[in-house]
Amino acid sequence: MKTLEYPSLQEKIIQILPRNLKVTIIPKKGFLKKYALLGVEVGSNDIHFEWQGQEHHVPLGIAHFLEHLLFEREEGNAFTLFSSQTASTNAYTSHTQTAYLFSCTGYYFENLKLLLDFVLQPYFPSQIVEKEKGVISEEIKMEEDNPSWKCYTNLLQGLFINHPVREEIAGTQESIREISQEVLNLFYQAFYQPSLMNLILVGDIHEKETEEFLSSFLEQKEWNQTETPKRIRPNEPAQVASPRKTYSMDIKVPYFLLGYKYIPSISVSLKERLKQQTALNLALDLLFSKRTEFYKKIYNAGLILPGFSYSHMGEKEYEYTIIGGETFKPQELEEALRNQILAAQQKGFEKRDFEILKRKTLGSFLMSLDSVGFVANQFLDFAPWDFHPFDYPALLDSITLSDVQEAIQLLKEESSSVSIISS
Repeated sequence: MKTLEYPSLQEKIIQILPRNLKVTIIPKKGFLKKYALLGVEVGSNDIHFEWQGQEHHVPLGIAHFLEHLLFEREEGNAFTLFSSQTASTNAYTSHTQTAYLFSCTGYYFENLKLLLDFVLQPYFPSQIVEKEKGVISEEIKMEEDNPSWKCYTNLLQGLFINHPVREEIAGTQESIREISQEVLNLFYQAFYQPSLMNLILVGDIHEKETEEFLSSFLEQKEWNQTETPKRIRPNEPAQVASPRKTYSMDIKVPYFLLGYKYIPSISVSLKERLKQQTALNLALDLLFSKRTEFYKKIYNAGLILPGFSYSHMGEKEYEYTIIGGETFKPQELEEALRNQILAAQQKGFEKRDFEILKRKTLGSFLMSLDSVGFVANQFLDFAPWDFHPFDYPALLDSITLSDVQEAIQLLKEESSSVSIISS
């Protein structure tokens, strides 16, 4: 057991390693809610890999399909079982991660056992696999009819040429038909092993009891421990696949997204990249937050609606920035956004605005530490980066105005793409 103390935050992290499962406990004394999040470092990007001396290509959407399937148990659906133990549960698949979670105020160990049971002991007979194809087929149809999601996925296809991030997380109607019991077993055995898992536990949790429970419980399991798969990725150039993608749907308000792609150099350390990403997020806030004069200007001019947003996604293999939302004037909004970015790249930011934003960002982060869900998800998101979110205040403090001005230079015109959905 390893303990890391953060006196200034009145927080601590306890790390244990029962049977090679990486477990992080964040005790929150006096909190009623407990939150458990089991993450597996596999996502929709992982469709080509080498494992046990063989190269494998698996169908698009298999990680998401498996996530759905693991909730099916011989004794009933896991959602129902969690509900009977007064817990709420969910799961999600991203491009790089699959996560299973529950929150509860009671029956903590019973719910933790159930979580580990259904993830570590898969149950997918062929009839369940075939039934799930129909469920996911309907989900794909719903996504195709969602203009905001369609605009987002079209943007990724415009930004990326070869990388599988450009593909749908749920796959396609054609790819899910190719998924079989055999390929699911192969995928599960390759990726669902302790070296690729992180269990995050947050709440009023006694670490000794939890360690004893996990050690005893896992000793009884047939634990999948083999060599980890080697992920195979195509080369992704710096240029974009298409500078503009348009699509027609029966909608009243057009949807617009402007995106910028960035392929990081392997010579830049993970620590340096996290600092760069944090600086870029600050730059985006300085440019587009509701507090800015620019936001008020484009809102009053009718270029944006209340759902306007912006974000930066940083993964180890790629990064991208997205800005936009619903708008009746996509061309005018695009021009305004590009001009705002260009002006910042040429003139920089005001130091006073930067210092105020840093204080507000820190305050918002500190307030969020009262949310067990926020804390758990932050620890899971940063686990592959070997970074503890409680180190975020120090990271934020280290960022200078010069760092922010350098970060905004990453948004290059030649690495940008636009996605528009209109009627």
